[in-house]
Amino acid sequence: MRFKFKVLIFQFFILFLIILVWELTSANVSIIFLAPPTQVFPLLFNIWYYADILPHISITGFEILVSFGLATSTGLSVGFMLGTWKLLRTTYEPLLAALYAVPSVVWYPLLLLFLGLDVASKIAFAYILSFFPIVLSTIQGVSQVDVVLVKAAYSMGASKLTTFYKVIIPAALPIILSGISTGLALCVTGVIVGEMLGGIRGLGVLIASAATRFETARYFVLTILVIIIAFAVNYCGKIIERLGGRGA
Repeated sequence: MRFKFKVLIFQFFILFLIILVWELTSANVSIIFLAPPTQVFPLLFNIWYYADILPHISITGFEILVSFGLATSTGLSVGFMLGTWKLLRTTYEPLLAALYAVPSVVWYPLLLLFLGLDVASKIAFAYILSFFPIVLSTIQGVSQVDVVLVKAAYSMGASKLTTFYKVIIPAALPIILSGISTGLALCVTGVIVGEMLGGIRGLGVLIASAATRFETARYFVLTILVIIIAFAVNYCGKIIERLGGRGA
């Protein structure tokens, strides 16, 4: 408990130091390029009264939830199938790994062309980013389960389905949940970046608009909101990974 308290104090000290340097630096830089914290933080508390902010945040949240839900469900399904079926795994895993290595942003113009500027293209882009780490980690986790455990289950009369649920999934769970955690973080990145590159609604659209209009204080406020979302997502990811550790 004392160690956690010391860590918290140290984190607050670093945050205070960052804000102090930010304030001192902004005194010597034009407000067009760097708004001081004394302007940003009051706006952070007042921005919730703006009529446009909550609908945009809700759209971003909706895109994150839908794209992550689709990526998780399909990624786990495909990962379990390829992980347990050696022929399919040998055939398709190299292809998935190669596609994962391609910078995902190259697909975005095509998504805009076919799906338009609104929600659908953002969901598809975030889905692409988060699908690959989930499916590849699932394949890795399932395929690397100790064969001795599987044979032992079969020798005791367990069916293939029982072995899958009682042996394979628990043994592969830490790797699978680590991939899901990574996919969640990439999903948020995909939604925000997609909105900034071309969108009609969402938090990323507001950030891009503030940047192009040189509304620096508003830009920093919206960026802080994204940072808060990122911290929340990272915390959820840590919880997911801890569940994997307990499952092991």
